[in-house]
Amino acid sequence: MITSNSAQGTVFTKTKVGRDGTRYLFAYNYTASSVTVEFTLAGPATSVRDYDTGTRCAPATSTTFYGAFQPYQAHVFLIGDSASATPAACATPTATPSATPTPTVTATSIRTPVRTGTPTAASTRTANRNRYQNSDRYADGNSQRNSHISATPTATATPGALSVLPAKLKFGAQKLDTTSRVKTLKVTNQSEAAVSFTGMPVSGDFAETNTCGASLAAQNSCTISITFKPTATGKRSGNLPLHDNASNSPQIVTLSGKGNRR
Repeated sequence: MITSNSAQGTVFTKTKVGRDGTRYLFAYNYTASSVTVEFTLAGPATSVRDYDTGTRCAPATSTTFYGAFQPYQAHVFLIGDSASATPAACATPTATPSATPTPTVTATSIRTPVRTGTPTAASTRTANRNRYQNSDRYADGNSQRNSHISATPTATATPGALSVLPAKLKFGAQKLDTTSRVKTLKVTNQSEAAVSFTGMPVSGDFAETNTCGASLAAQNSCTISITFKPTATGKRSGNLPLHDNASNSPQIVTLSGKGNRR
């Protein structure tokens, strides 16, 4: 689907053609530096759409377009062949550092009492104190303790580190253009909050399927299945980065194998 990648070895790519003929290009910047990449398609196209930025343009000479990548960023490009509504020509983008997100403070809204007709926890506690302040004992001490506990704000748990084992997956020698047996990775979320996944863009002569879905619940595990299908002889390598909101994202698994003619 593509014949060249100006940042090969820095930006890994994988291509796919859907049943309806739609072409997809998956690309991942494996480095900690921003980079702009020139891609050359094996066949002409009328448009390229970047799912991450939402931009759409027409490749130069119908085969060449560019992609700007932040450190460890992945892009998914949709390659179109429709002759209608051809967009403007693709320009050369410049990769710029991502802005640091500004934290949102929500503690004030949680602690501010809502003045409505319904009694609040604070007013309930005041009424209870007035009712029993002259008594020798409480009619029900447990009820008062429970009201204090329910009125205490609870903190929202945040995802901790995500474990992926093994960190390296090595395949043996495999005949060209044949698929190996499946090897599996175990992904474990030992934190107290669910972990959400944004992508697992595998690179090289490797493919993956998984049972993780869009998120992994706290104290749960899922599996990723990897296969190896060499396209050339000799040592073949790739990577599987897991992009998520865990504290140690991305978790990167290195993949290797060897292509044989027989």
